[in-house]
Amino acid sequence: MQSEIFVQAENDFESSTERIDVNNQMGQVRAVVRRKRGILGRSLPATMLHAMVLFSILVFGFFFSTREVVADGRKRSGARTGEGGIRPAGTLSKNGKDEKNEKTRTGTGKRRKKRKRKQLSGGEASGSDTGGITKRAPSLEQRTYDVRTDGKRAYLATTSGLIVLDVTKIQEPKRVGGLMLPDSGNGLSLRRGRVYLAQGNYGLVAVDVKRHKWPREIGRIKTKGAAQGVAVVRNYAFVADGGSGLAVVDIRKPSDMKTVARLSTKGYAWDVVTKKNRAYVAAGSSGVAVFDVSRPKTPRLLSVVKLDAGEEKGTIGGRGIGLQARGLVFGRGGLLYVAAGSGGLVIVDISSAAPRVVGGLKLADFARGVTVLNERGKKDNVLVADGQAGVFSVSVERKGRRKKGKIISRLKGKLKTKMAVNNVFALKKGGKGLVFVAHDSDGMLIIDTKGRGKQPLNILGRWPQSK
Repeated sequence: MQSEIFVQAENDFESSTERIDVNNQMGQVRAVVRRKRGILGRSLPATMLHAMVLFSILVFGFFFSTREVVADGRKRSGARTGEGGIRPAGTLSKNGKDEKNEKTRTGTGKRRKKRKRKQLSGGEASGSDTGGITKRAPSLEQRTYDVRTDGKRAYLATTSGLIVLDVTKIQEPKRVGGLMLPDSGNGLSLRRGRVYLAQGNYGLVAVDVKRHKWPREIGRIKTKGAAQGVAVVRNYAFVADGGSGLAVVDIRKPSDMKTVARLSTKGYAWDVVTKKNRAYVAAGSSGVAVFDVSRPKTPRLLSVVKLDAGEEKGTIGGRGIGLQARGLVFGRGGLLYVAAGSGGLVIVDISSAAPRVVGGLKLADFARGVTVLNERGKKDNVLVADGQAGVFSVSVERKGRRKKGKIISRLKGKLKTKMAVNNVFALKKGGKGLVFVAHDSDGMLIIDTKGRGKQPLNILGRWPQSK
Protein backbone atom coordinates (compact mmCIF):
# COMPACT_ATOMS: atom_id res chain seq x y z
CA MET A 1 0.00 0.00 0.00
CA GLN A 2 2.79 2.35 0.89
CA SER A 3 4.59 1.56 -2.28
CA GLU A 4 1.50 2.30 -4.29
CA ILE A 5 1.09 5.60 -2.48
CA PHE A 6 4.74 6.42 -3.15
CA VAL A 7 4.36 5.59 -6.85
CA GLN A 8 1.15 7.65 -7.03
CA ALA A 9 2.90 10.63 -5.40
CA GLU A 10 5.84 10.31 -7.75
CA ASN A 11 3.52 10.29 -10.78
CA ASP A 12 1.66 13.34 -9.44
CA PHE A 13 4.98 15.17 -8.96
CA GLU A 14 6.11 14.38 -12.49
CA SER A 15 2.79 15.49 -13.97
CA SER A 16 2.89 18.72 -11.99
CA THR A 17 6.46 19.33 -13.14
CA GLU A 18 5.44 18.78 -16.72
CA ARG A 19 2.54 21.16 -16.23
CA ILE A 20 4.91 23.75 -14.81
CA ASP A 21 7.28 23.29 -17.79
CA VAL A 22 4.40 23.56 -20.18
CA ASN A 23 3.10 26.61 -18.39
CA ASN A 24 6.59 28.16 -18.49
CA GLN A 25 6.90 27.47 -22.20
CA MET A 26 3.43 28.86 -22.87
CA GLY A 27 4.32 31.97 -20.90
CA GLN A 28 7.41 32.46 -22.98
CA VAL A 29 5.38 31.99 -26.15
CA ARG A 30 2.76 34.45 -24.95
CA ALA A 31 5.51 36.97 -24.15
CA VAL A 32 7.02 36.58 -27.61
CA VAL A 33 3.60 36.93 -29.18
CA ARG A 34 2.87 40.03 -27.12
CA ARG A 35 6.18 41.56 -28.20
CA LYS A 36 5.48 40.75 -31.82
CA ARG A 37 1.98 42.14 -31.52
CA GLY A 38 3.43 45.32 -30.01
CA ILE A 39 5.82 45.73 -32.90
CA LEU A 40 3.19 45.00 -35.50
CA GLY A 41 0.50 46.96 -33.73
CA ARG A 42 1.88 49.97 -31.98
CA SER A 43 4.82 50.64 -34.43
CA LEU A 44 2.92 50.24 -37.68
CA PRO A 45 1.75 53.90 -38.02
CA ALA A 46 5.22 55.25 -37.22
CA THR A 47 6.79 52.91 -39.75
CA MET A 48 4.41 54.03 -42.45
CA LEU A 49 5.08 57.71 -41.58
CA HIS A 50 8.81 57.17 -41.82
CA ALA A 51 8.38 55.48 -45.17
CA MET A 52 6.29 58.35 -46.50
CA VAL A 53 8.84 60.95 -45.35
CA LEU A 54 11.68 58.98 -46.95
CA PHE A 55 9.73 58.67 -50.20
CA SER A 56 9.02 62.42 -50.25
CA ILE A 57 12.71 63.22 -49.74
CA LEU A 58 13.67 60.95 -52.61
CA VAL A 59 11.08 62.48 -54.94
CA PHE A 60 12.00 66.11 -54.19
CA GLY A 61 15.70 65.33 -54.29
CA PHE A 62 15.36 63.80 -57.74
CA PHE A 63 13.24 66.75 -58.93
CA PHE A 64 15.69 69.43 -57.82
CA SER A 65 18.72 67.51 -59.03
CA THR A 66 17.40 67.61 -62.61
CA ARG A 67 15.85 71.08 -62.51
CA GLU A 68 17.90 74.03 -63.69
CA VAL A 69 17.01 77.69 -63.41
CA VAL A 70 18.70 80.18 -65.72
CA ALA A 71 19.04 83.95 -65.32
CA ASP A 72 16.27 84.94 -67.67
CA GLY A 73 13.69 82.80 -65.90
CA ARG A 74 13.48 79.97 -68.43
CA LYS A 75 13.83 76.27 -67.40
CA ARG A 76 15.89 73.62 -69.01
CA SER A 77 16.63 70.03 -67.92
CA GLY A 78 20.01 68.42 -67.81
CA ALA A 79 23.28 69.17 -66.09
CA ARG A 80 25.71 72.07 -66.37
CA THR A 81 28.99 70.41 -65.52
CA GLY A 82 30.80 69.16 -68.57
CA GLU A 83 28.80 67.63 -71.38
CA GLY A 84 25.84 66.25 -69.47
CA GLY A 85 27.29 65.48 -66.05
CA ILE A 86 25.32 65.89 -62.82
CA ARG A 87 25.45 69.23 -61.08
CA PRO A 88 26.86 69.06 -57.52
CA ALA A 89 24.31 69.63 -54.79
CA GLY A 90 24.01 73.01 -53.14
CA THR A 91 24.99 75.11 -56.16
CA LEU A 92 21.67 76.91 -56.60
CA SER A 93 21.43 80.29 -54.92
CA LYS A 94 18.25 81.96 -53.70
CA ASN A 95 17.69 83.62 -57.05
CA GLY A 96 18.15 80.34 -58.89
CA LYS A 97 21.62 80.98 -60.32
CA ASP A 98 24.44 78.52 -60.34
CA GLU A 99 26.90 80.25 -58.01
CA LYS A 100 29.62 77.62 -58.05
CA ASN A 101 29.76 77.34 -61.82
CA GLU A 102 29.51 81.13 -62.26
CA LYS A 103 32.54 81.56 -60.01
CA THR A 104 34.41 78.88 -61.94
CA ARG A 105 33.79 80.67 -65.25
CA THR A 106 34.61 84.24 -64.23
CA GLY A 107 37.14 83.85 -61.43
CA THR A 108 36.69 84.53 -57.76
CA GLY A 109 33.46 85.92 -56.36
CA LYS A 110 34.93 89.33 -55.50
CA ARG A 111 36.45 89.87 -58.93
CA ARG A 112 33.23 88.78 -60.59
CA LYS A 113 31.12 91.20 -58.51
CA LYS A 114 33.45 94.07 -59.35
CA ARG A 115 33.50 93.33 -63.06
CA LYS A 116 29.80 92.70 -63.54
CA ARG A 117 29.07 96.32 -62.53
CA LYS A 118 31.53 97.81 -64.96
CA GLN A 119 31.81 95.57 -67.99
CA LEU A 120 29.73 95.56 -71.09
CA SER A 121 27.73 92.77 -72.58
CA GLY A 122 29.25 90.59 -75.26
CA GLY A 123 25.91 90.59 -77.11
CA GLU A 124 24.71 87.95 -79.52
CA ALA A 125 25.00 90.00 -82.68
CA SER A 126 28.79 89.83 -82.72
CA GLY A 127 29.03 86.05 -82.52
CA SER A 128 31.98 84.76 -80.53
CA ASP A 129 33.65 88.17 -80.40
CA THR A 130 33.18 88.83 -76.69
CA GLY A 131 36.51 90.53 -76.12
CA GLY A 132 36.74 89.77 -72.41
CA ILE A 133 33.36 91.34 -71.64
CA THR A 134 30.98 89.55 -69.33
CA LYS A 135 27.63 88.49 -70.75
CA ARG A 136 25.68 89.37 -67.62
CA ALA A 137 25.51 93.10 -68.44
CA PRO A 138 22.95 94.53 -70.89
CA SER A 139 23.88 94.76 -74.54
CA LEU A 140 25.39 98.00 -75.82
CA GLU A 141 24.43 97.37 -79.42
CA GLN A 142 21.72 100.01 -79.25
CA ARG A 143 22.63 103.51 -80.47
CA THR A 144 26.05 105.03 -81.16
CA TYR A 145 26.29 108.80 -80.78
CA ASP A 146 29.98 109.59 -81.13
CA VAL A 147 33.28 107.97 -82.10
CA ARG A 148 36.98 108.77 -81.70
CA THR A 149 40.08 106.83 -82.68
CA ASP A 150 43.86 106.89 -82.24
CA GLY A 151 44.47 104.70 -85.30
CA LYS A 152 44.68 101.41 -83.41
CA ARG A 153 41.51 101.51 -81.37
CA ALA A 154 38.15 103.20 -81.77
CA TYR A 155 36.09 104.43 -78.83
CA LEU A 156 32.31 104.55 -79.16
CA ALA A 157 29.92 106.58 -77.00
CA THR A 158 26.67 104.60 -76.90
CA THR A 159 23.35 104.66 -75.09
CA SER A 160 24.70 102.35 -72.38
CA GLY A 161 28.32 103.39 -72.05
CA LEU A 162 31.70 103.04 -73.75
CA ILE A 163 32.81 100.41 -76.29
CA VAL A 164 36.44 99.83 -77.30
CA LEU A 165 37.21 98.35 -80.74
CA ASP A 166 40.45 97.11 -82.27
CA VAL A 167 40.65 98.73 -85.72
CA THR A 168 44.13 97.63 -86.78
CA LYS A 169 42.34 95.54 -89.41
CA ILE A 170 40.06 98.05 -91.08
CA GLN A 171 37.92 95.42 -92.78
CA GLU A 172 37.38 93.51 -89.53
CA PRO A 173 36.95 95.77 -86.50
CA LYS A 174 36.87 93.71 -83.32
CA ARG A 175 35.49 94.58 -79.91
CA VAL A 176 38.08 94.23 -77.17
CA GLY A 177 36.54 95.92 -74.14
CA GLY A 178 33.94 98.26 -72.75
CA LEU A 179 32.46 99.95 -69.74
CA MET A 180 28.78 100.00 -68.74
CA LEU A 181 27.60 103.40 -67.50
CA PRO A 182 24.30 104.56 -66.00
CA ASP A 183 23.35 107.03 -68.75
CA SER A 184 23.85 107.66 -72.46
CA GLY A 185 27.31 108.61 -73.73
CA ASN A 186 26.70 111.64 -75.96
CA GLY A 187 30.19 112.86 -76.82
CA LEU A 188 33.77 112.00 -75.93
CA SER A 189 37.32 113.29 -76.02
CA LEU A 190 40.46 111.13 -76.09
CA ARG A 191 43.63 112.33 -74.41
CA ARG A 192 46.74 110.52 -73.10
CA GLY A 193 45.23 107.15 -72.34
CA ARG A 194 42.01 108.56 -70.96
CA VAL A 195 38.54 109.02 -72.37
CA TYR A 196 36.39 111.87 -71.09
CA LEU A 197 32.75 111.07 -71.72
CA ALA A 198 29.91 113.59 -71.68
CA GLN A 199 27.15 111.54 -70.11
CA GLY A 200 23.99 113.60 -70.10
CA ASN A 201 22.41 114.05 -66.67
CA TYR A 202 25.29 112.18 -65.02
CA GLY A 203 27.81 114.81 -66.11
CA LEU A 204 31.42 114.14 -67.04
CA VAL A 205 33.09 110.74 -66.60
CA ALA A 206 36.84 110.04 -66.76
CA VAL A 207 37.79 106.54 -67.95
CA ASP A 208 41.28 105.03 -67.92
CA VAL A 209 41.73 103.10 -71.21
CA LYS A 210 45.42 102.27 -70.98
CA ARG A 211 44.34 98.68 -70.45
CA HIS A 212 41.90 98.82 -73.32
CA LYS A 213 40.48 95.37 -72.61
CA TRP A 214 39.46 96.46 -69.11
CA PRO A 215 38.64 100.19 -69.12
CA ARG A 216 37.82 101.53 -65.68
CA GLU A 217 36.11 104.62 -64.38
CA ILE A 218 38.53 106.80 -62.40
CA GLY A 219 36.37 109.85 -61.77
CA ARG A 220 32.99 111.49 -62.23
CA ILE A 221 31.45 114.88 -61.67
CA LYS A 222 27.81 115.89 -61.88
CA THR A 223 27.23 118.97 -64.01
CA LYS A 224 24.28 121.30 -63.71
CA GLY A 225 22.83 120.52 -67.13
CA ALA A 226 22.91 117.52 -69.49
CA ALA A 227 26.46 117.07 -70.80
CA GLN A 228 26.49 116.68 -74.62
CA GLY A 229 30.09 117.27 -75.70
CA VAL A 230 33.56 117.76 -74.23
CA ALA A 231 36.94 119.19 -75.26
CA VAL A 232 40.06 118.71 -73.12
CA VAL A 233 42.93 121.21 -72.98
CA ARG A 234 45.78 120.53 -70.55
CA ASN A 235 44.26 120.46 -67.04
CA TYR A 236 40.73 121.50 -67.96
CA ALA A 237 37.72 119.98 -69.65
CA PHE A 238 35.28 122.28 -71.41
CA VAL A 239 31.82 120.71 -71.34
CA ALA A 240 28.89 121.60 -73.59
CA ASP A 241 26.35 121.24 -70.81
CA GLY A 242 23.02 121.42 -72.61
CA GLY A 243 20.68 124.06 -71.24
CA SER A 244 23.28 125.20 -68.69
CA GLY A 245 25.73 126.41 -71.31
CA LEU A 246 29.49 125.97 -70.93
CA ALA A 247 31.04 124.31 -67.86
CA VAL A 248 34.78 124.36 -67.12
CA VAL A 249 36.03 121.42 -65.05
CA ASP A 250 39.41 121.04 -63.37
CA ILE A 251 40.55 117.46 -64.21
CA ARG A 252 44.01 117.44 -62.65
CA LYS A 253 42.76 114.94 -60.10
CA PRO A 254 40.19 112.72 -61.85
CA SER A 255 38.94 111.23 -58.60
CA ASP A 256 38.12 114.73 -57.34
CA MET A 257 37.17 116.82 -60.38
CA LYS A 258 35.75 120.27 -59.70
CA THR A 259 33.66 122.70 -61.72
CA VAL A 260 35.55 126.00 -61.68
CA ALA A 261 33.35 128.07 -64.01
CA ARG A 262 29.94 128.03 -65.67
CA LEU A 263 28.60 130.42 -68.32
CA SER A 264 25.43 130.75 -70.36
CA THR A 265 25.63 130.22 -74.12
CA LYS A 266 22.27 131.88 -74.88
CA GLY A 267 21.12 128.54 -76.32
CA TYR A 268 21.32 124.75 -75.86
CA ALA A 269 25.00 123.71 -75.85
CA TRP A 270 25.56 120.67 -78.11
CA ASP A 271 29.29 120.66 -78.86
CA VAL A 272 32.48 122.50 -78.01
CA VAL A 273 35.91 122.88 -79.64
CA THR A 274 38.94 124.89 -78.50
CA LYS A 275 41.77 126.64 -80.31
CA LYS A 276 44.47 128.70 -78.66
CA ASN A 277 42.65 130.80 -76.04
CA ARG A 278 39.20 130.47 -77.55
CA ALA A 279 36.35 128.05 -76.96
CA TYR A 280 33.58 127.75 -79.55
CA VAL A 281 30.27 126.27 -78.47
CA ALA A 282 27.54 125.00 -80.80
CA ALA A 283 24.61 126.68 -79.08
CA GLY A 284 21.63 125.35 -81.03
CA SER A 285 19.32 127.94 -82.52
CA SER A 286 21.41 130.76 -81.00
CA GLY A 287 24.35 129.96 -83.27
CA VAL A 288 28.00 129.70 -82.19
CA ALA A 289 29.09 131.22 -78.87
CA VAL A 290 32.71 132.38 -78.67
CA PHE A 291 34.51 132.49 -75.28
CA ASP A 292 37.87 133.77 -74.13
CA VAL A 293 39.32 130.96 -72.00
CA SER A 294 42.85 132.27 -71.51
CA ARG A 295 41.97 132.14 -67.82
CA PRO A 296 39.91 128.94 -67.50
CA LYS A 297 38.60 129.83 -64.06
CA THR A 298 37.24 133.16 -65.29
CA PRO A 299 36.15 132.73 -68.94
CA ARG A 300 34.12 135.44 -70.64
CA LEU A 301 31.71 135.52 -73.55
CA LEU A 302 33.05 137.45 -76.55
CA SER A 303 30.30 137.08 -79.15
CA VAL A 304 27.54 134.89 -80.57
CA VAL A 305 27.56 134.20 -84.30
CA LYS A 306 24.08 133.95 -85.84
CA LEU A 307 24.11 131.27 -88.50
CA ASP A 308 21.32 132.77 -90.62
CA ALA A 309 23.18 136.05 -91.16
CA GLY A 310 25.39 134.87 -94.01
CA GLU A 311 26.76 136.95 -96.87
CA GLU A 312 26.19 134.26 -99.49
CA LYS A 313 22.49 134.89 -100.00
CA GLY A 314 22.20 132.40 -102.82
CA THR A 315 23.69 129.64 -100.72
CA ILE A 316 22.51 129.99 -97.16
CA GLY A 317 20.17 132.96 -97.08
CA GLY A 318 16.57 132.41 -96.01
CA ARG A 319 17.25 129.18 -94.12
CA GLY A 320 16.77 130.35 -90.57
CA ILE A 321 13.90 127.99 -89.75
CA GLY A 322 15.28 124.85 -88.04
CA LEU A 323 18.86 126.07 -88.41
CA GLN A 324 20.80 124.92 -85.32
CA ALA A 325 24.46 124.66 -84.48
CA ARG A 326 25.00 120.99 -83.56
CA GLY A 327 28.61 120.08 -84.40
CA LEU A 328 31.89 121.97 -84.93
CA VAL A 329 35.33 121.36 -86.46
CA PHE A 330 38.23 123.64 -87.44
CA GLY A 331 39.36 123.94 -91.04
CA ARG A 332 42.32 125.60 -92.69
CA GLY A 333 42.68 129.34 -93.21
CA GLY A 334 40.79 130.39 -90.11
CA LEU A 335 37.56 128.59 -91.00
CA LEU A 336 35.11 126.90 -88.66
CA TYR A 337 32.69 124.34 -90.11
CA VAL A 338 29.29 124.03 -88.45
CA ALA A 339 26.83 121.15 -88.75
CA ALA A 340 23.72 123.32 -88.71
CA GLY A 341 20.75 120.97 -88.52
CA SER A 342 18.30 121.58 -91.35
CA GLY A 343 20.67 124.32 -92.57
CA GLY A 344 23.22 121.72 -93.65
CA LEU A 345 26.82 122.94 -93.59
CA VAL A 346 27.61 126.52 -92.53
CA ILE A 347 31.09 128.04 -92.82
CA VAL A 348 32.25 130.67 -90.33
CA ASP A 349 35.38 132.79 -90.68
CA ILE A 350 37.00 133.06 -87.22
CA SER A 351 40.27 134.61 -88.39
CA SER A 352 39.21 138.09 -87.26
CA ALA A 353 38.03 139.48 -83.96
CA ALA A 354 34.48 139.49 -85.28
CA PRO A 355 33.63 135.99 -86.58
CA ARG A 356 31.14 135.95 -89.45
CA VAL A 357 29.34 133.48 -91.71
CA VAL A 358 31.00 133.31 -95.14
CA GLY A 359 29.38 130.35 -96.86
CA GLY A 360 27.57 127.06 -96.62
CA LEU A 361 25.71 124.34 -98.44
CA LYS A 362 22.20 123.02 -98.03
CA LEU A 363 22.03 119.25 -97.55
CA ALA A 364 19.23 116.69 -97.56
CA ASP A 365 18.27 116.01 -93.92
CA PHE A 366 19.51 117.28 -90.54
CA ALA A 367 23.25 117.85 -90.10
CA ARG A 368 24.37 116.53 -86.69
CA GLY A 369 28.16 116.26 -86.86
CA VAL A 370 31.10 117.33 -89.00
CA THR A 371 34.78 116.48 -89.54
CA VAL A 372 37.44 117.53 -92.05
CA LEU A 373 40.26 116.02 -94.10
CA ASN A 374 42.90 118.35 -95.50
CA GLU A 375 43.55 117.90 -99.20
CA ARG A 376 46.29 119.19 -101.43
CA GLY A 377 46.39 122.91 -102.10
CA LYS A 378 43.86 125.10 -100.31
CA LYS A 379 40.96 122.66 -100.29
CA ASP A 380 39.26 121.02 -97.35
CA ASN A 381 37.26 117.83 -97.70
CA VAL A 382 34.46 118.33 -95.19
CA LEU A 383 32.45 115.26 -94.14
CA VAL A 384 29.00 115.92 -92.71
CA ALA A 385 26.82 113.48 -90.73
CA ASP A 386 23.42 114.34 -92.20
CA GLY A 387 21.12 112.12 -90.17
CA GLN A 388 18.92 109.80 -92.21
CA ALA A 389 20.47 111.01 -95.48
CA GLY A 390 23.89 109.50 -94.63
CA VAL A 391 27.33 111.07 -95.08
CA PHE A 392 28.05 114.00 -97.43
CA SER A 393 31.46 115.02 -98.73
CA VAL A 394 31.83 118.75 -99.44
CA SER A 395 34.86 120.38 -101.06
CA VAL A 396 35.58 123.85 -99.63
CA GLU A 397 38.12 126.20 -101.19
CA ARG A 398 39.01 129.86 -100.70
CA LYS A 399 39.60 131.67 -103.96
CA GLY A 400 41.77 134.77 -104.13
CA ARG A 401 43.74 136.31 -101.30
CA ARG A 402 44.26 134.28 -98.18
CA LYS A 403 41.63 134.88 -95.50
CA LYS A 404 39.83 137.38 -97.70
CA GLY A 405 39.10 135.33 -100.76
CA LYS A 406 35.68 134.02 -101.71
CA ILE A 407 34.61 130.71 -100.20
CA ILE A 408 33.44 128.14 -102.73
CA SER A 409 31.78 124.97 -101.50
CA ARG A 410 30.49 122.17 -103.70
CA LEU A 411 29.10 118.74 -103.13
CA LYS A 412 31.74 116.13 -103.86
CA GLY A 413 29.87 112.92 -103.03
CA LYS A 414 27.51 111.18 -100.65
CA LEU A 415 27.02 107.80 -99.04
CA LYS A 416 23.54 106.57 -98.25
CA THR A 417 23.59 104.54 -95.05
CA LYS A 418 21.24 101.97 -93.57
CA MET A 419 20.70 103.91 -90.32
CA ALA A 420 20.96 107.54 -89.28
CA VAL A 421 24.44 109.02 -88.97
CA ASN A 422 24.98 110.86 -85.69
CA ASN A 423 28.62 111.93 -85.99
CA VAL A 424 31.80 111.48 -88.02
CA PHE A 425 35.49 111.60 -87.13
CA ALA A 426 38.41 111.75 -89.57
CA LEU A 427 41.72 110.13 -88.74
CA LYS A 428 44.11 112.84 -89.91
CA LYS A 429 47.62 111.62 -89.04
CA GLY A 430 48.34 108.55 -91.13
CA GLY A 431 44.63 108.02 -91.65
CA LYS A 432 44.86 107.75 -95.45
CA GLY A 433 41.47 109.32 -95.92
CA LEU A 434 39.61 107.16 -93.40
CA VAL A 435 36.50 108.43 -91.65
CA PHE A 436 34.81 106.71 -88.70
CA VAL A 437 31.04 106.99 -88.57
CA ALA A 438 28.74 106.77 -85.52
CA HIS A 439 25.99 104.78 -87.24
CA ASP A 440 23.20 104.96 -84.68
CA SER A 441 21.71 101.50 -83.96
CA ASP A 442 24.04 99.86 -86.51
CA GLY A 443 27.25 100.48 -84.54
CA MET A 444 30.14 101.97 -86.49
CA LEU A 445 31.23 102.29 -90.12
CA ILE A 446 34.70 102.94 -91.54
CA ILE A 447 34.57 104.68 -94.91
CA ASP A 448 37.21 105.51 -97.50
CA THR A 449 37.12 109.03 -98.99
CA LYS A 450 39.68 108.36 -101.75
CA GLY A 451 37.22 106.87 -104.19
CA ARG A 452 36.92 108.34 -107.65
CA GLY A 453 34.12 108.88 -110.11
CA LYS A 454 30.49 108.75 -109.06
CA GLN A 455 31.20 107.00 -105.76
CA PRO A 456 34.00 108.78 -103.85
CA LEU A 457 32.83 107.36 -100.51
CA ASN A 458 33.01 103.61 -99.91
CA ILE A 459 32.48 101.41 -96.85
CA LEU A 460 35.65 99.51 -95.92
CA GLY A 461 34.62 98.02 -92.59
CA ARG A 462 31.79 97.92 -90.11
CA TRP A 463 31.04 96.81 -86.58
CA PRO A 464 29.25 94.64 -85.71
CA GLN A 465 30.07 92.65 -88.82
CA SER A 466 26.96 90.51 -88.66
CA LYS A 467 24.74 93.46 -89.55
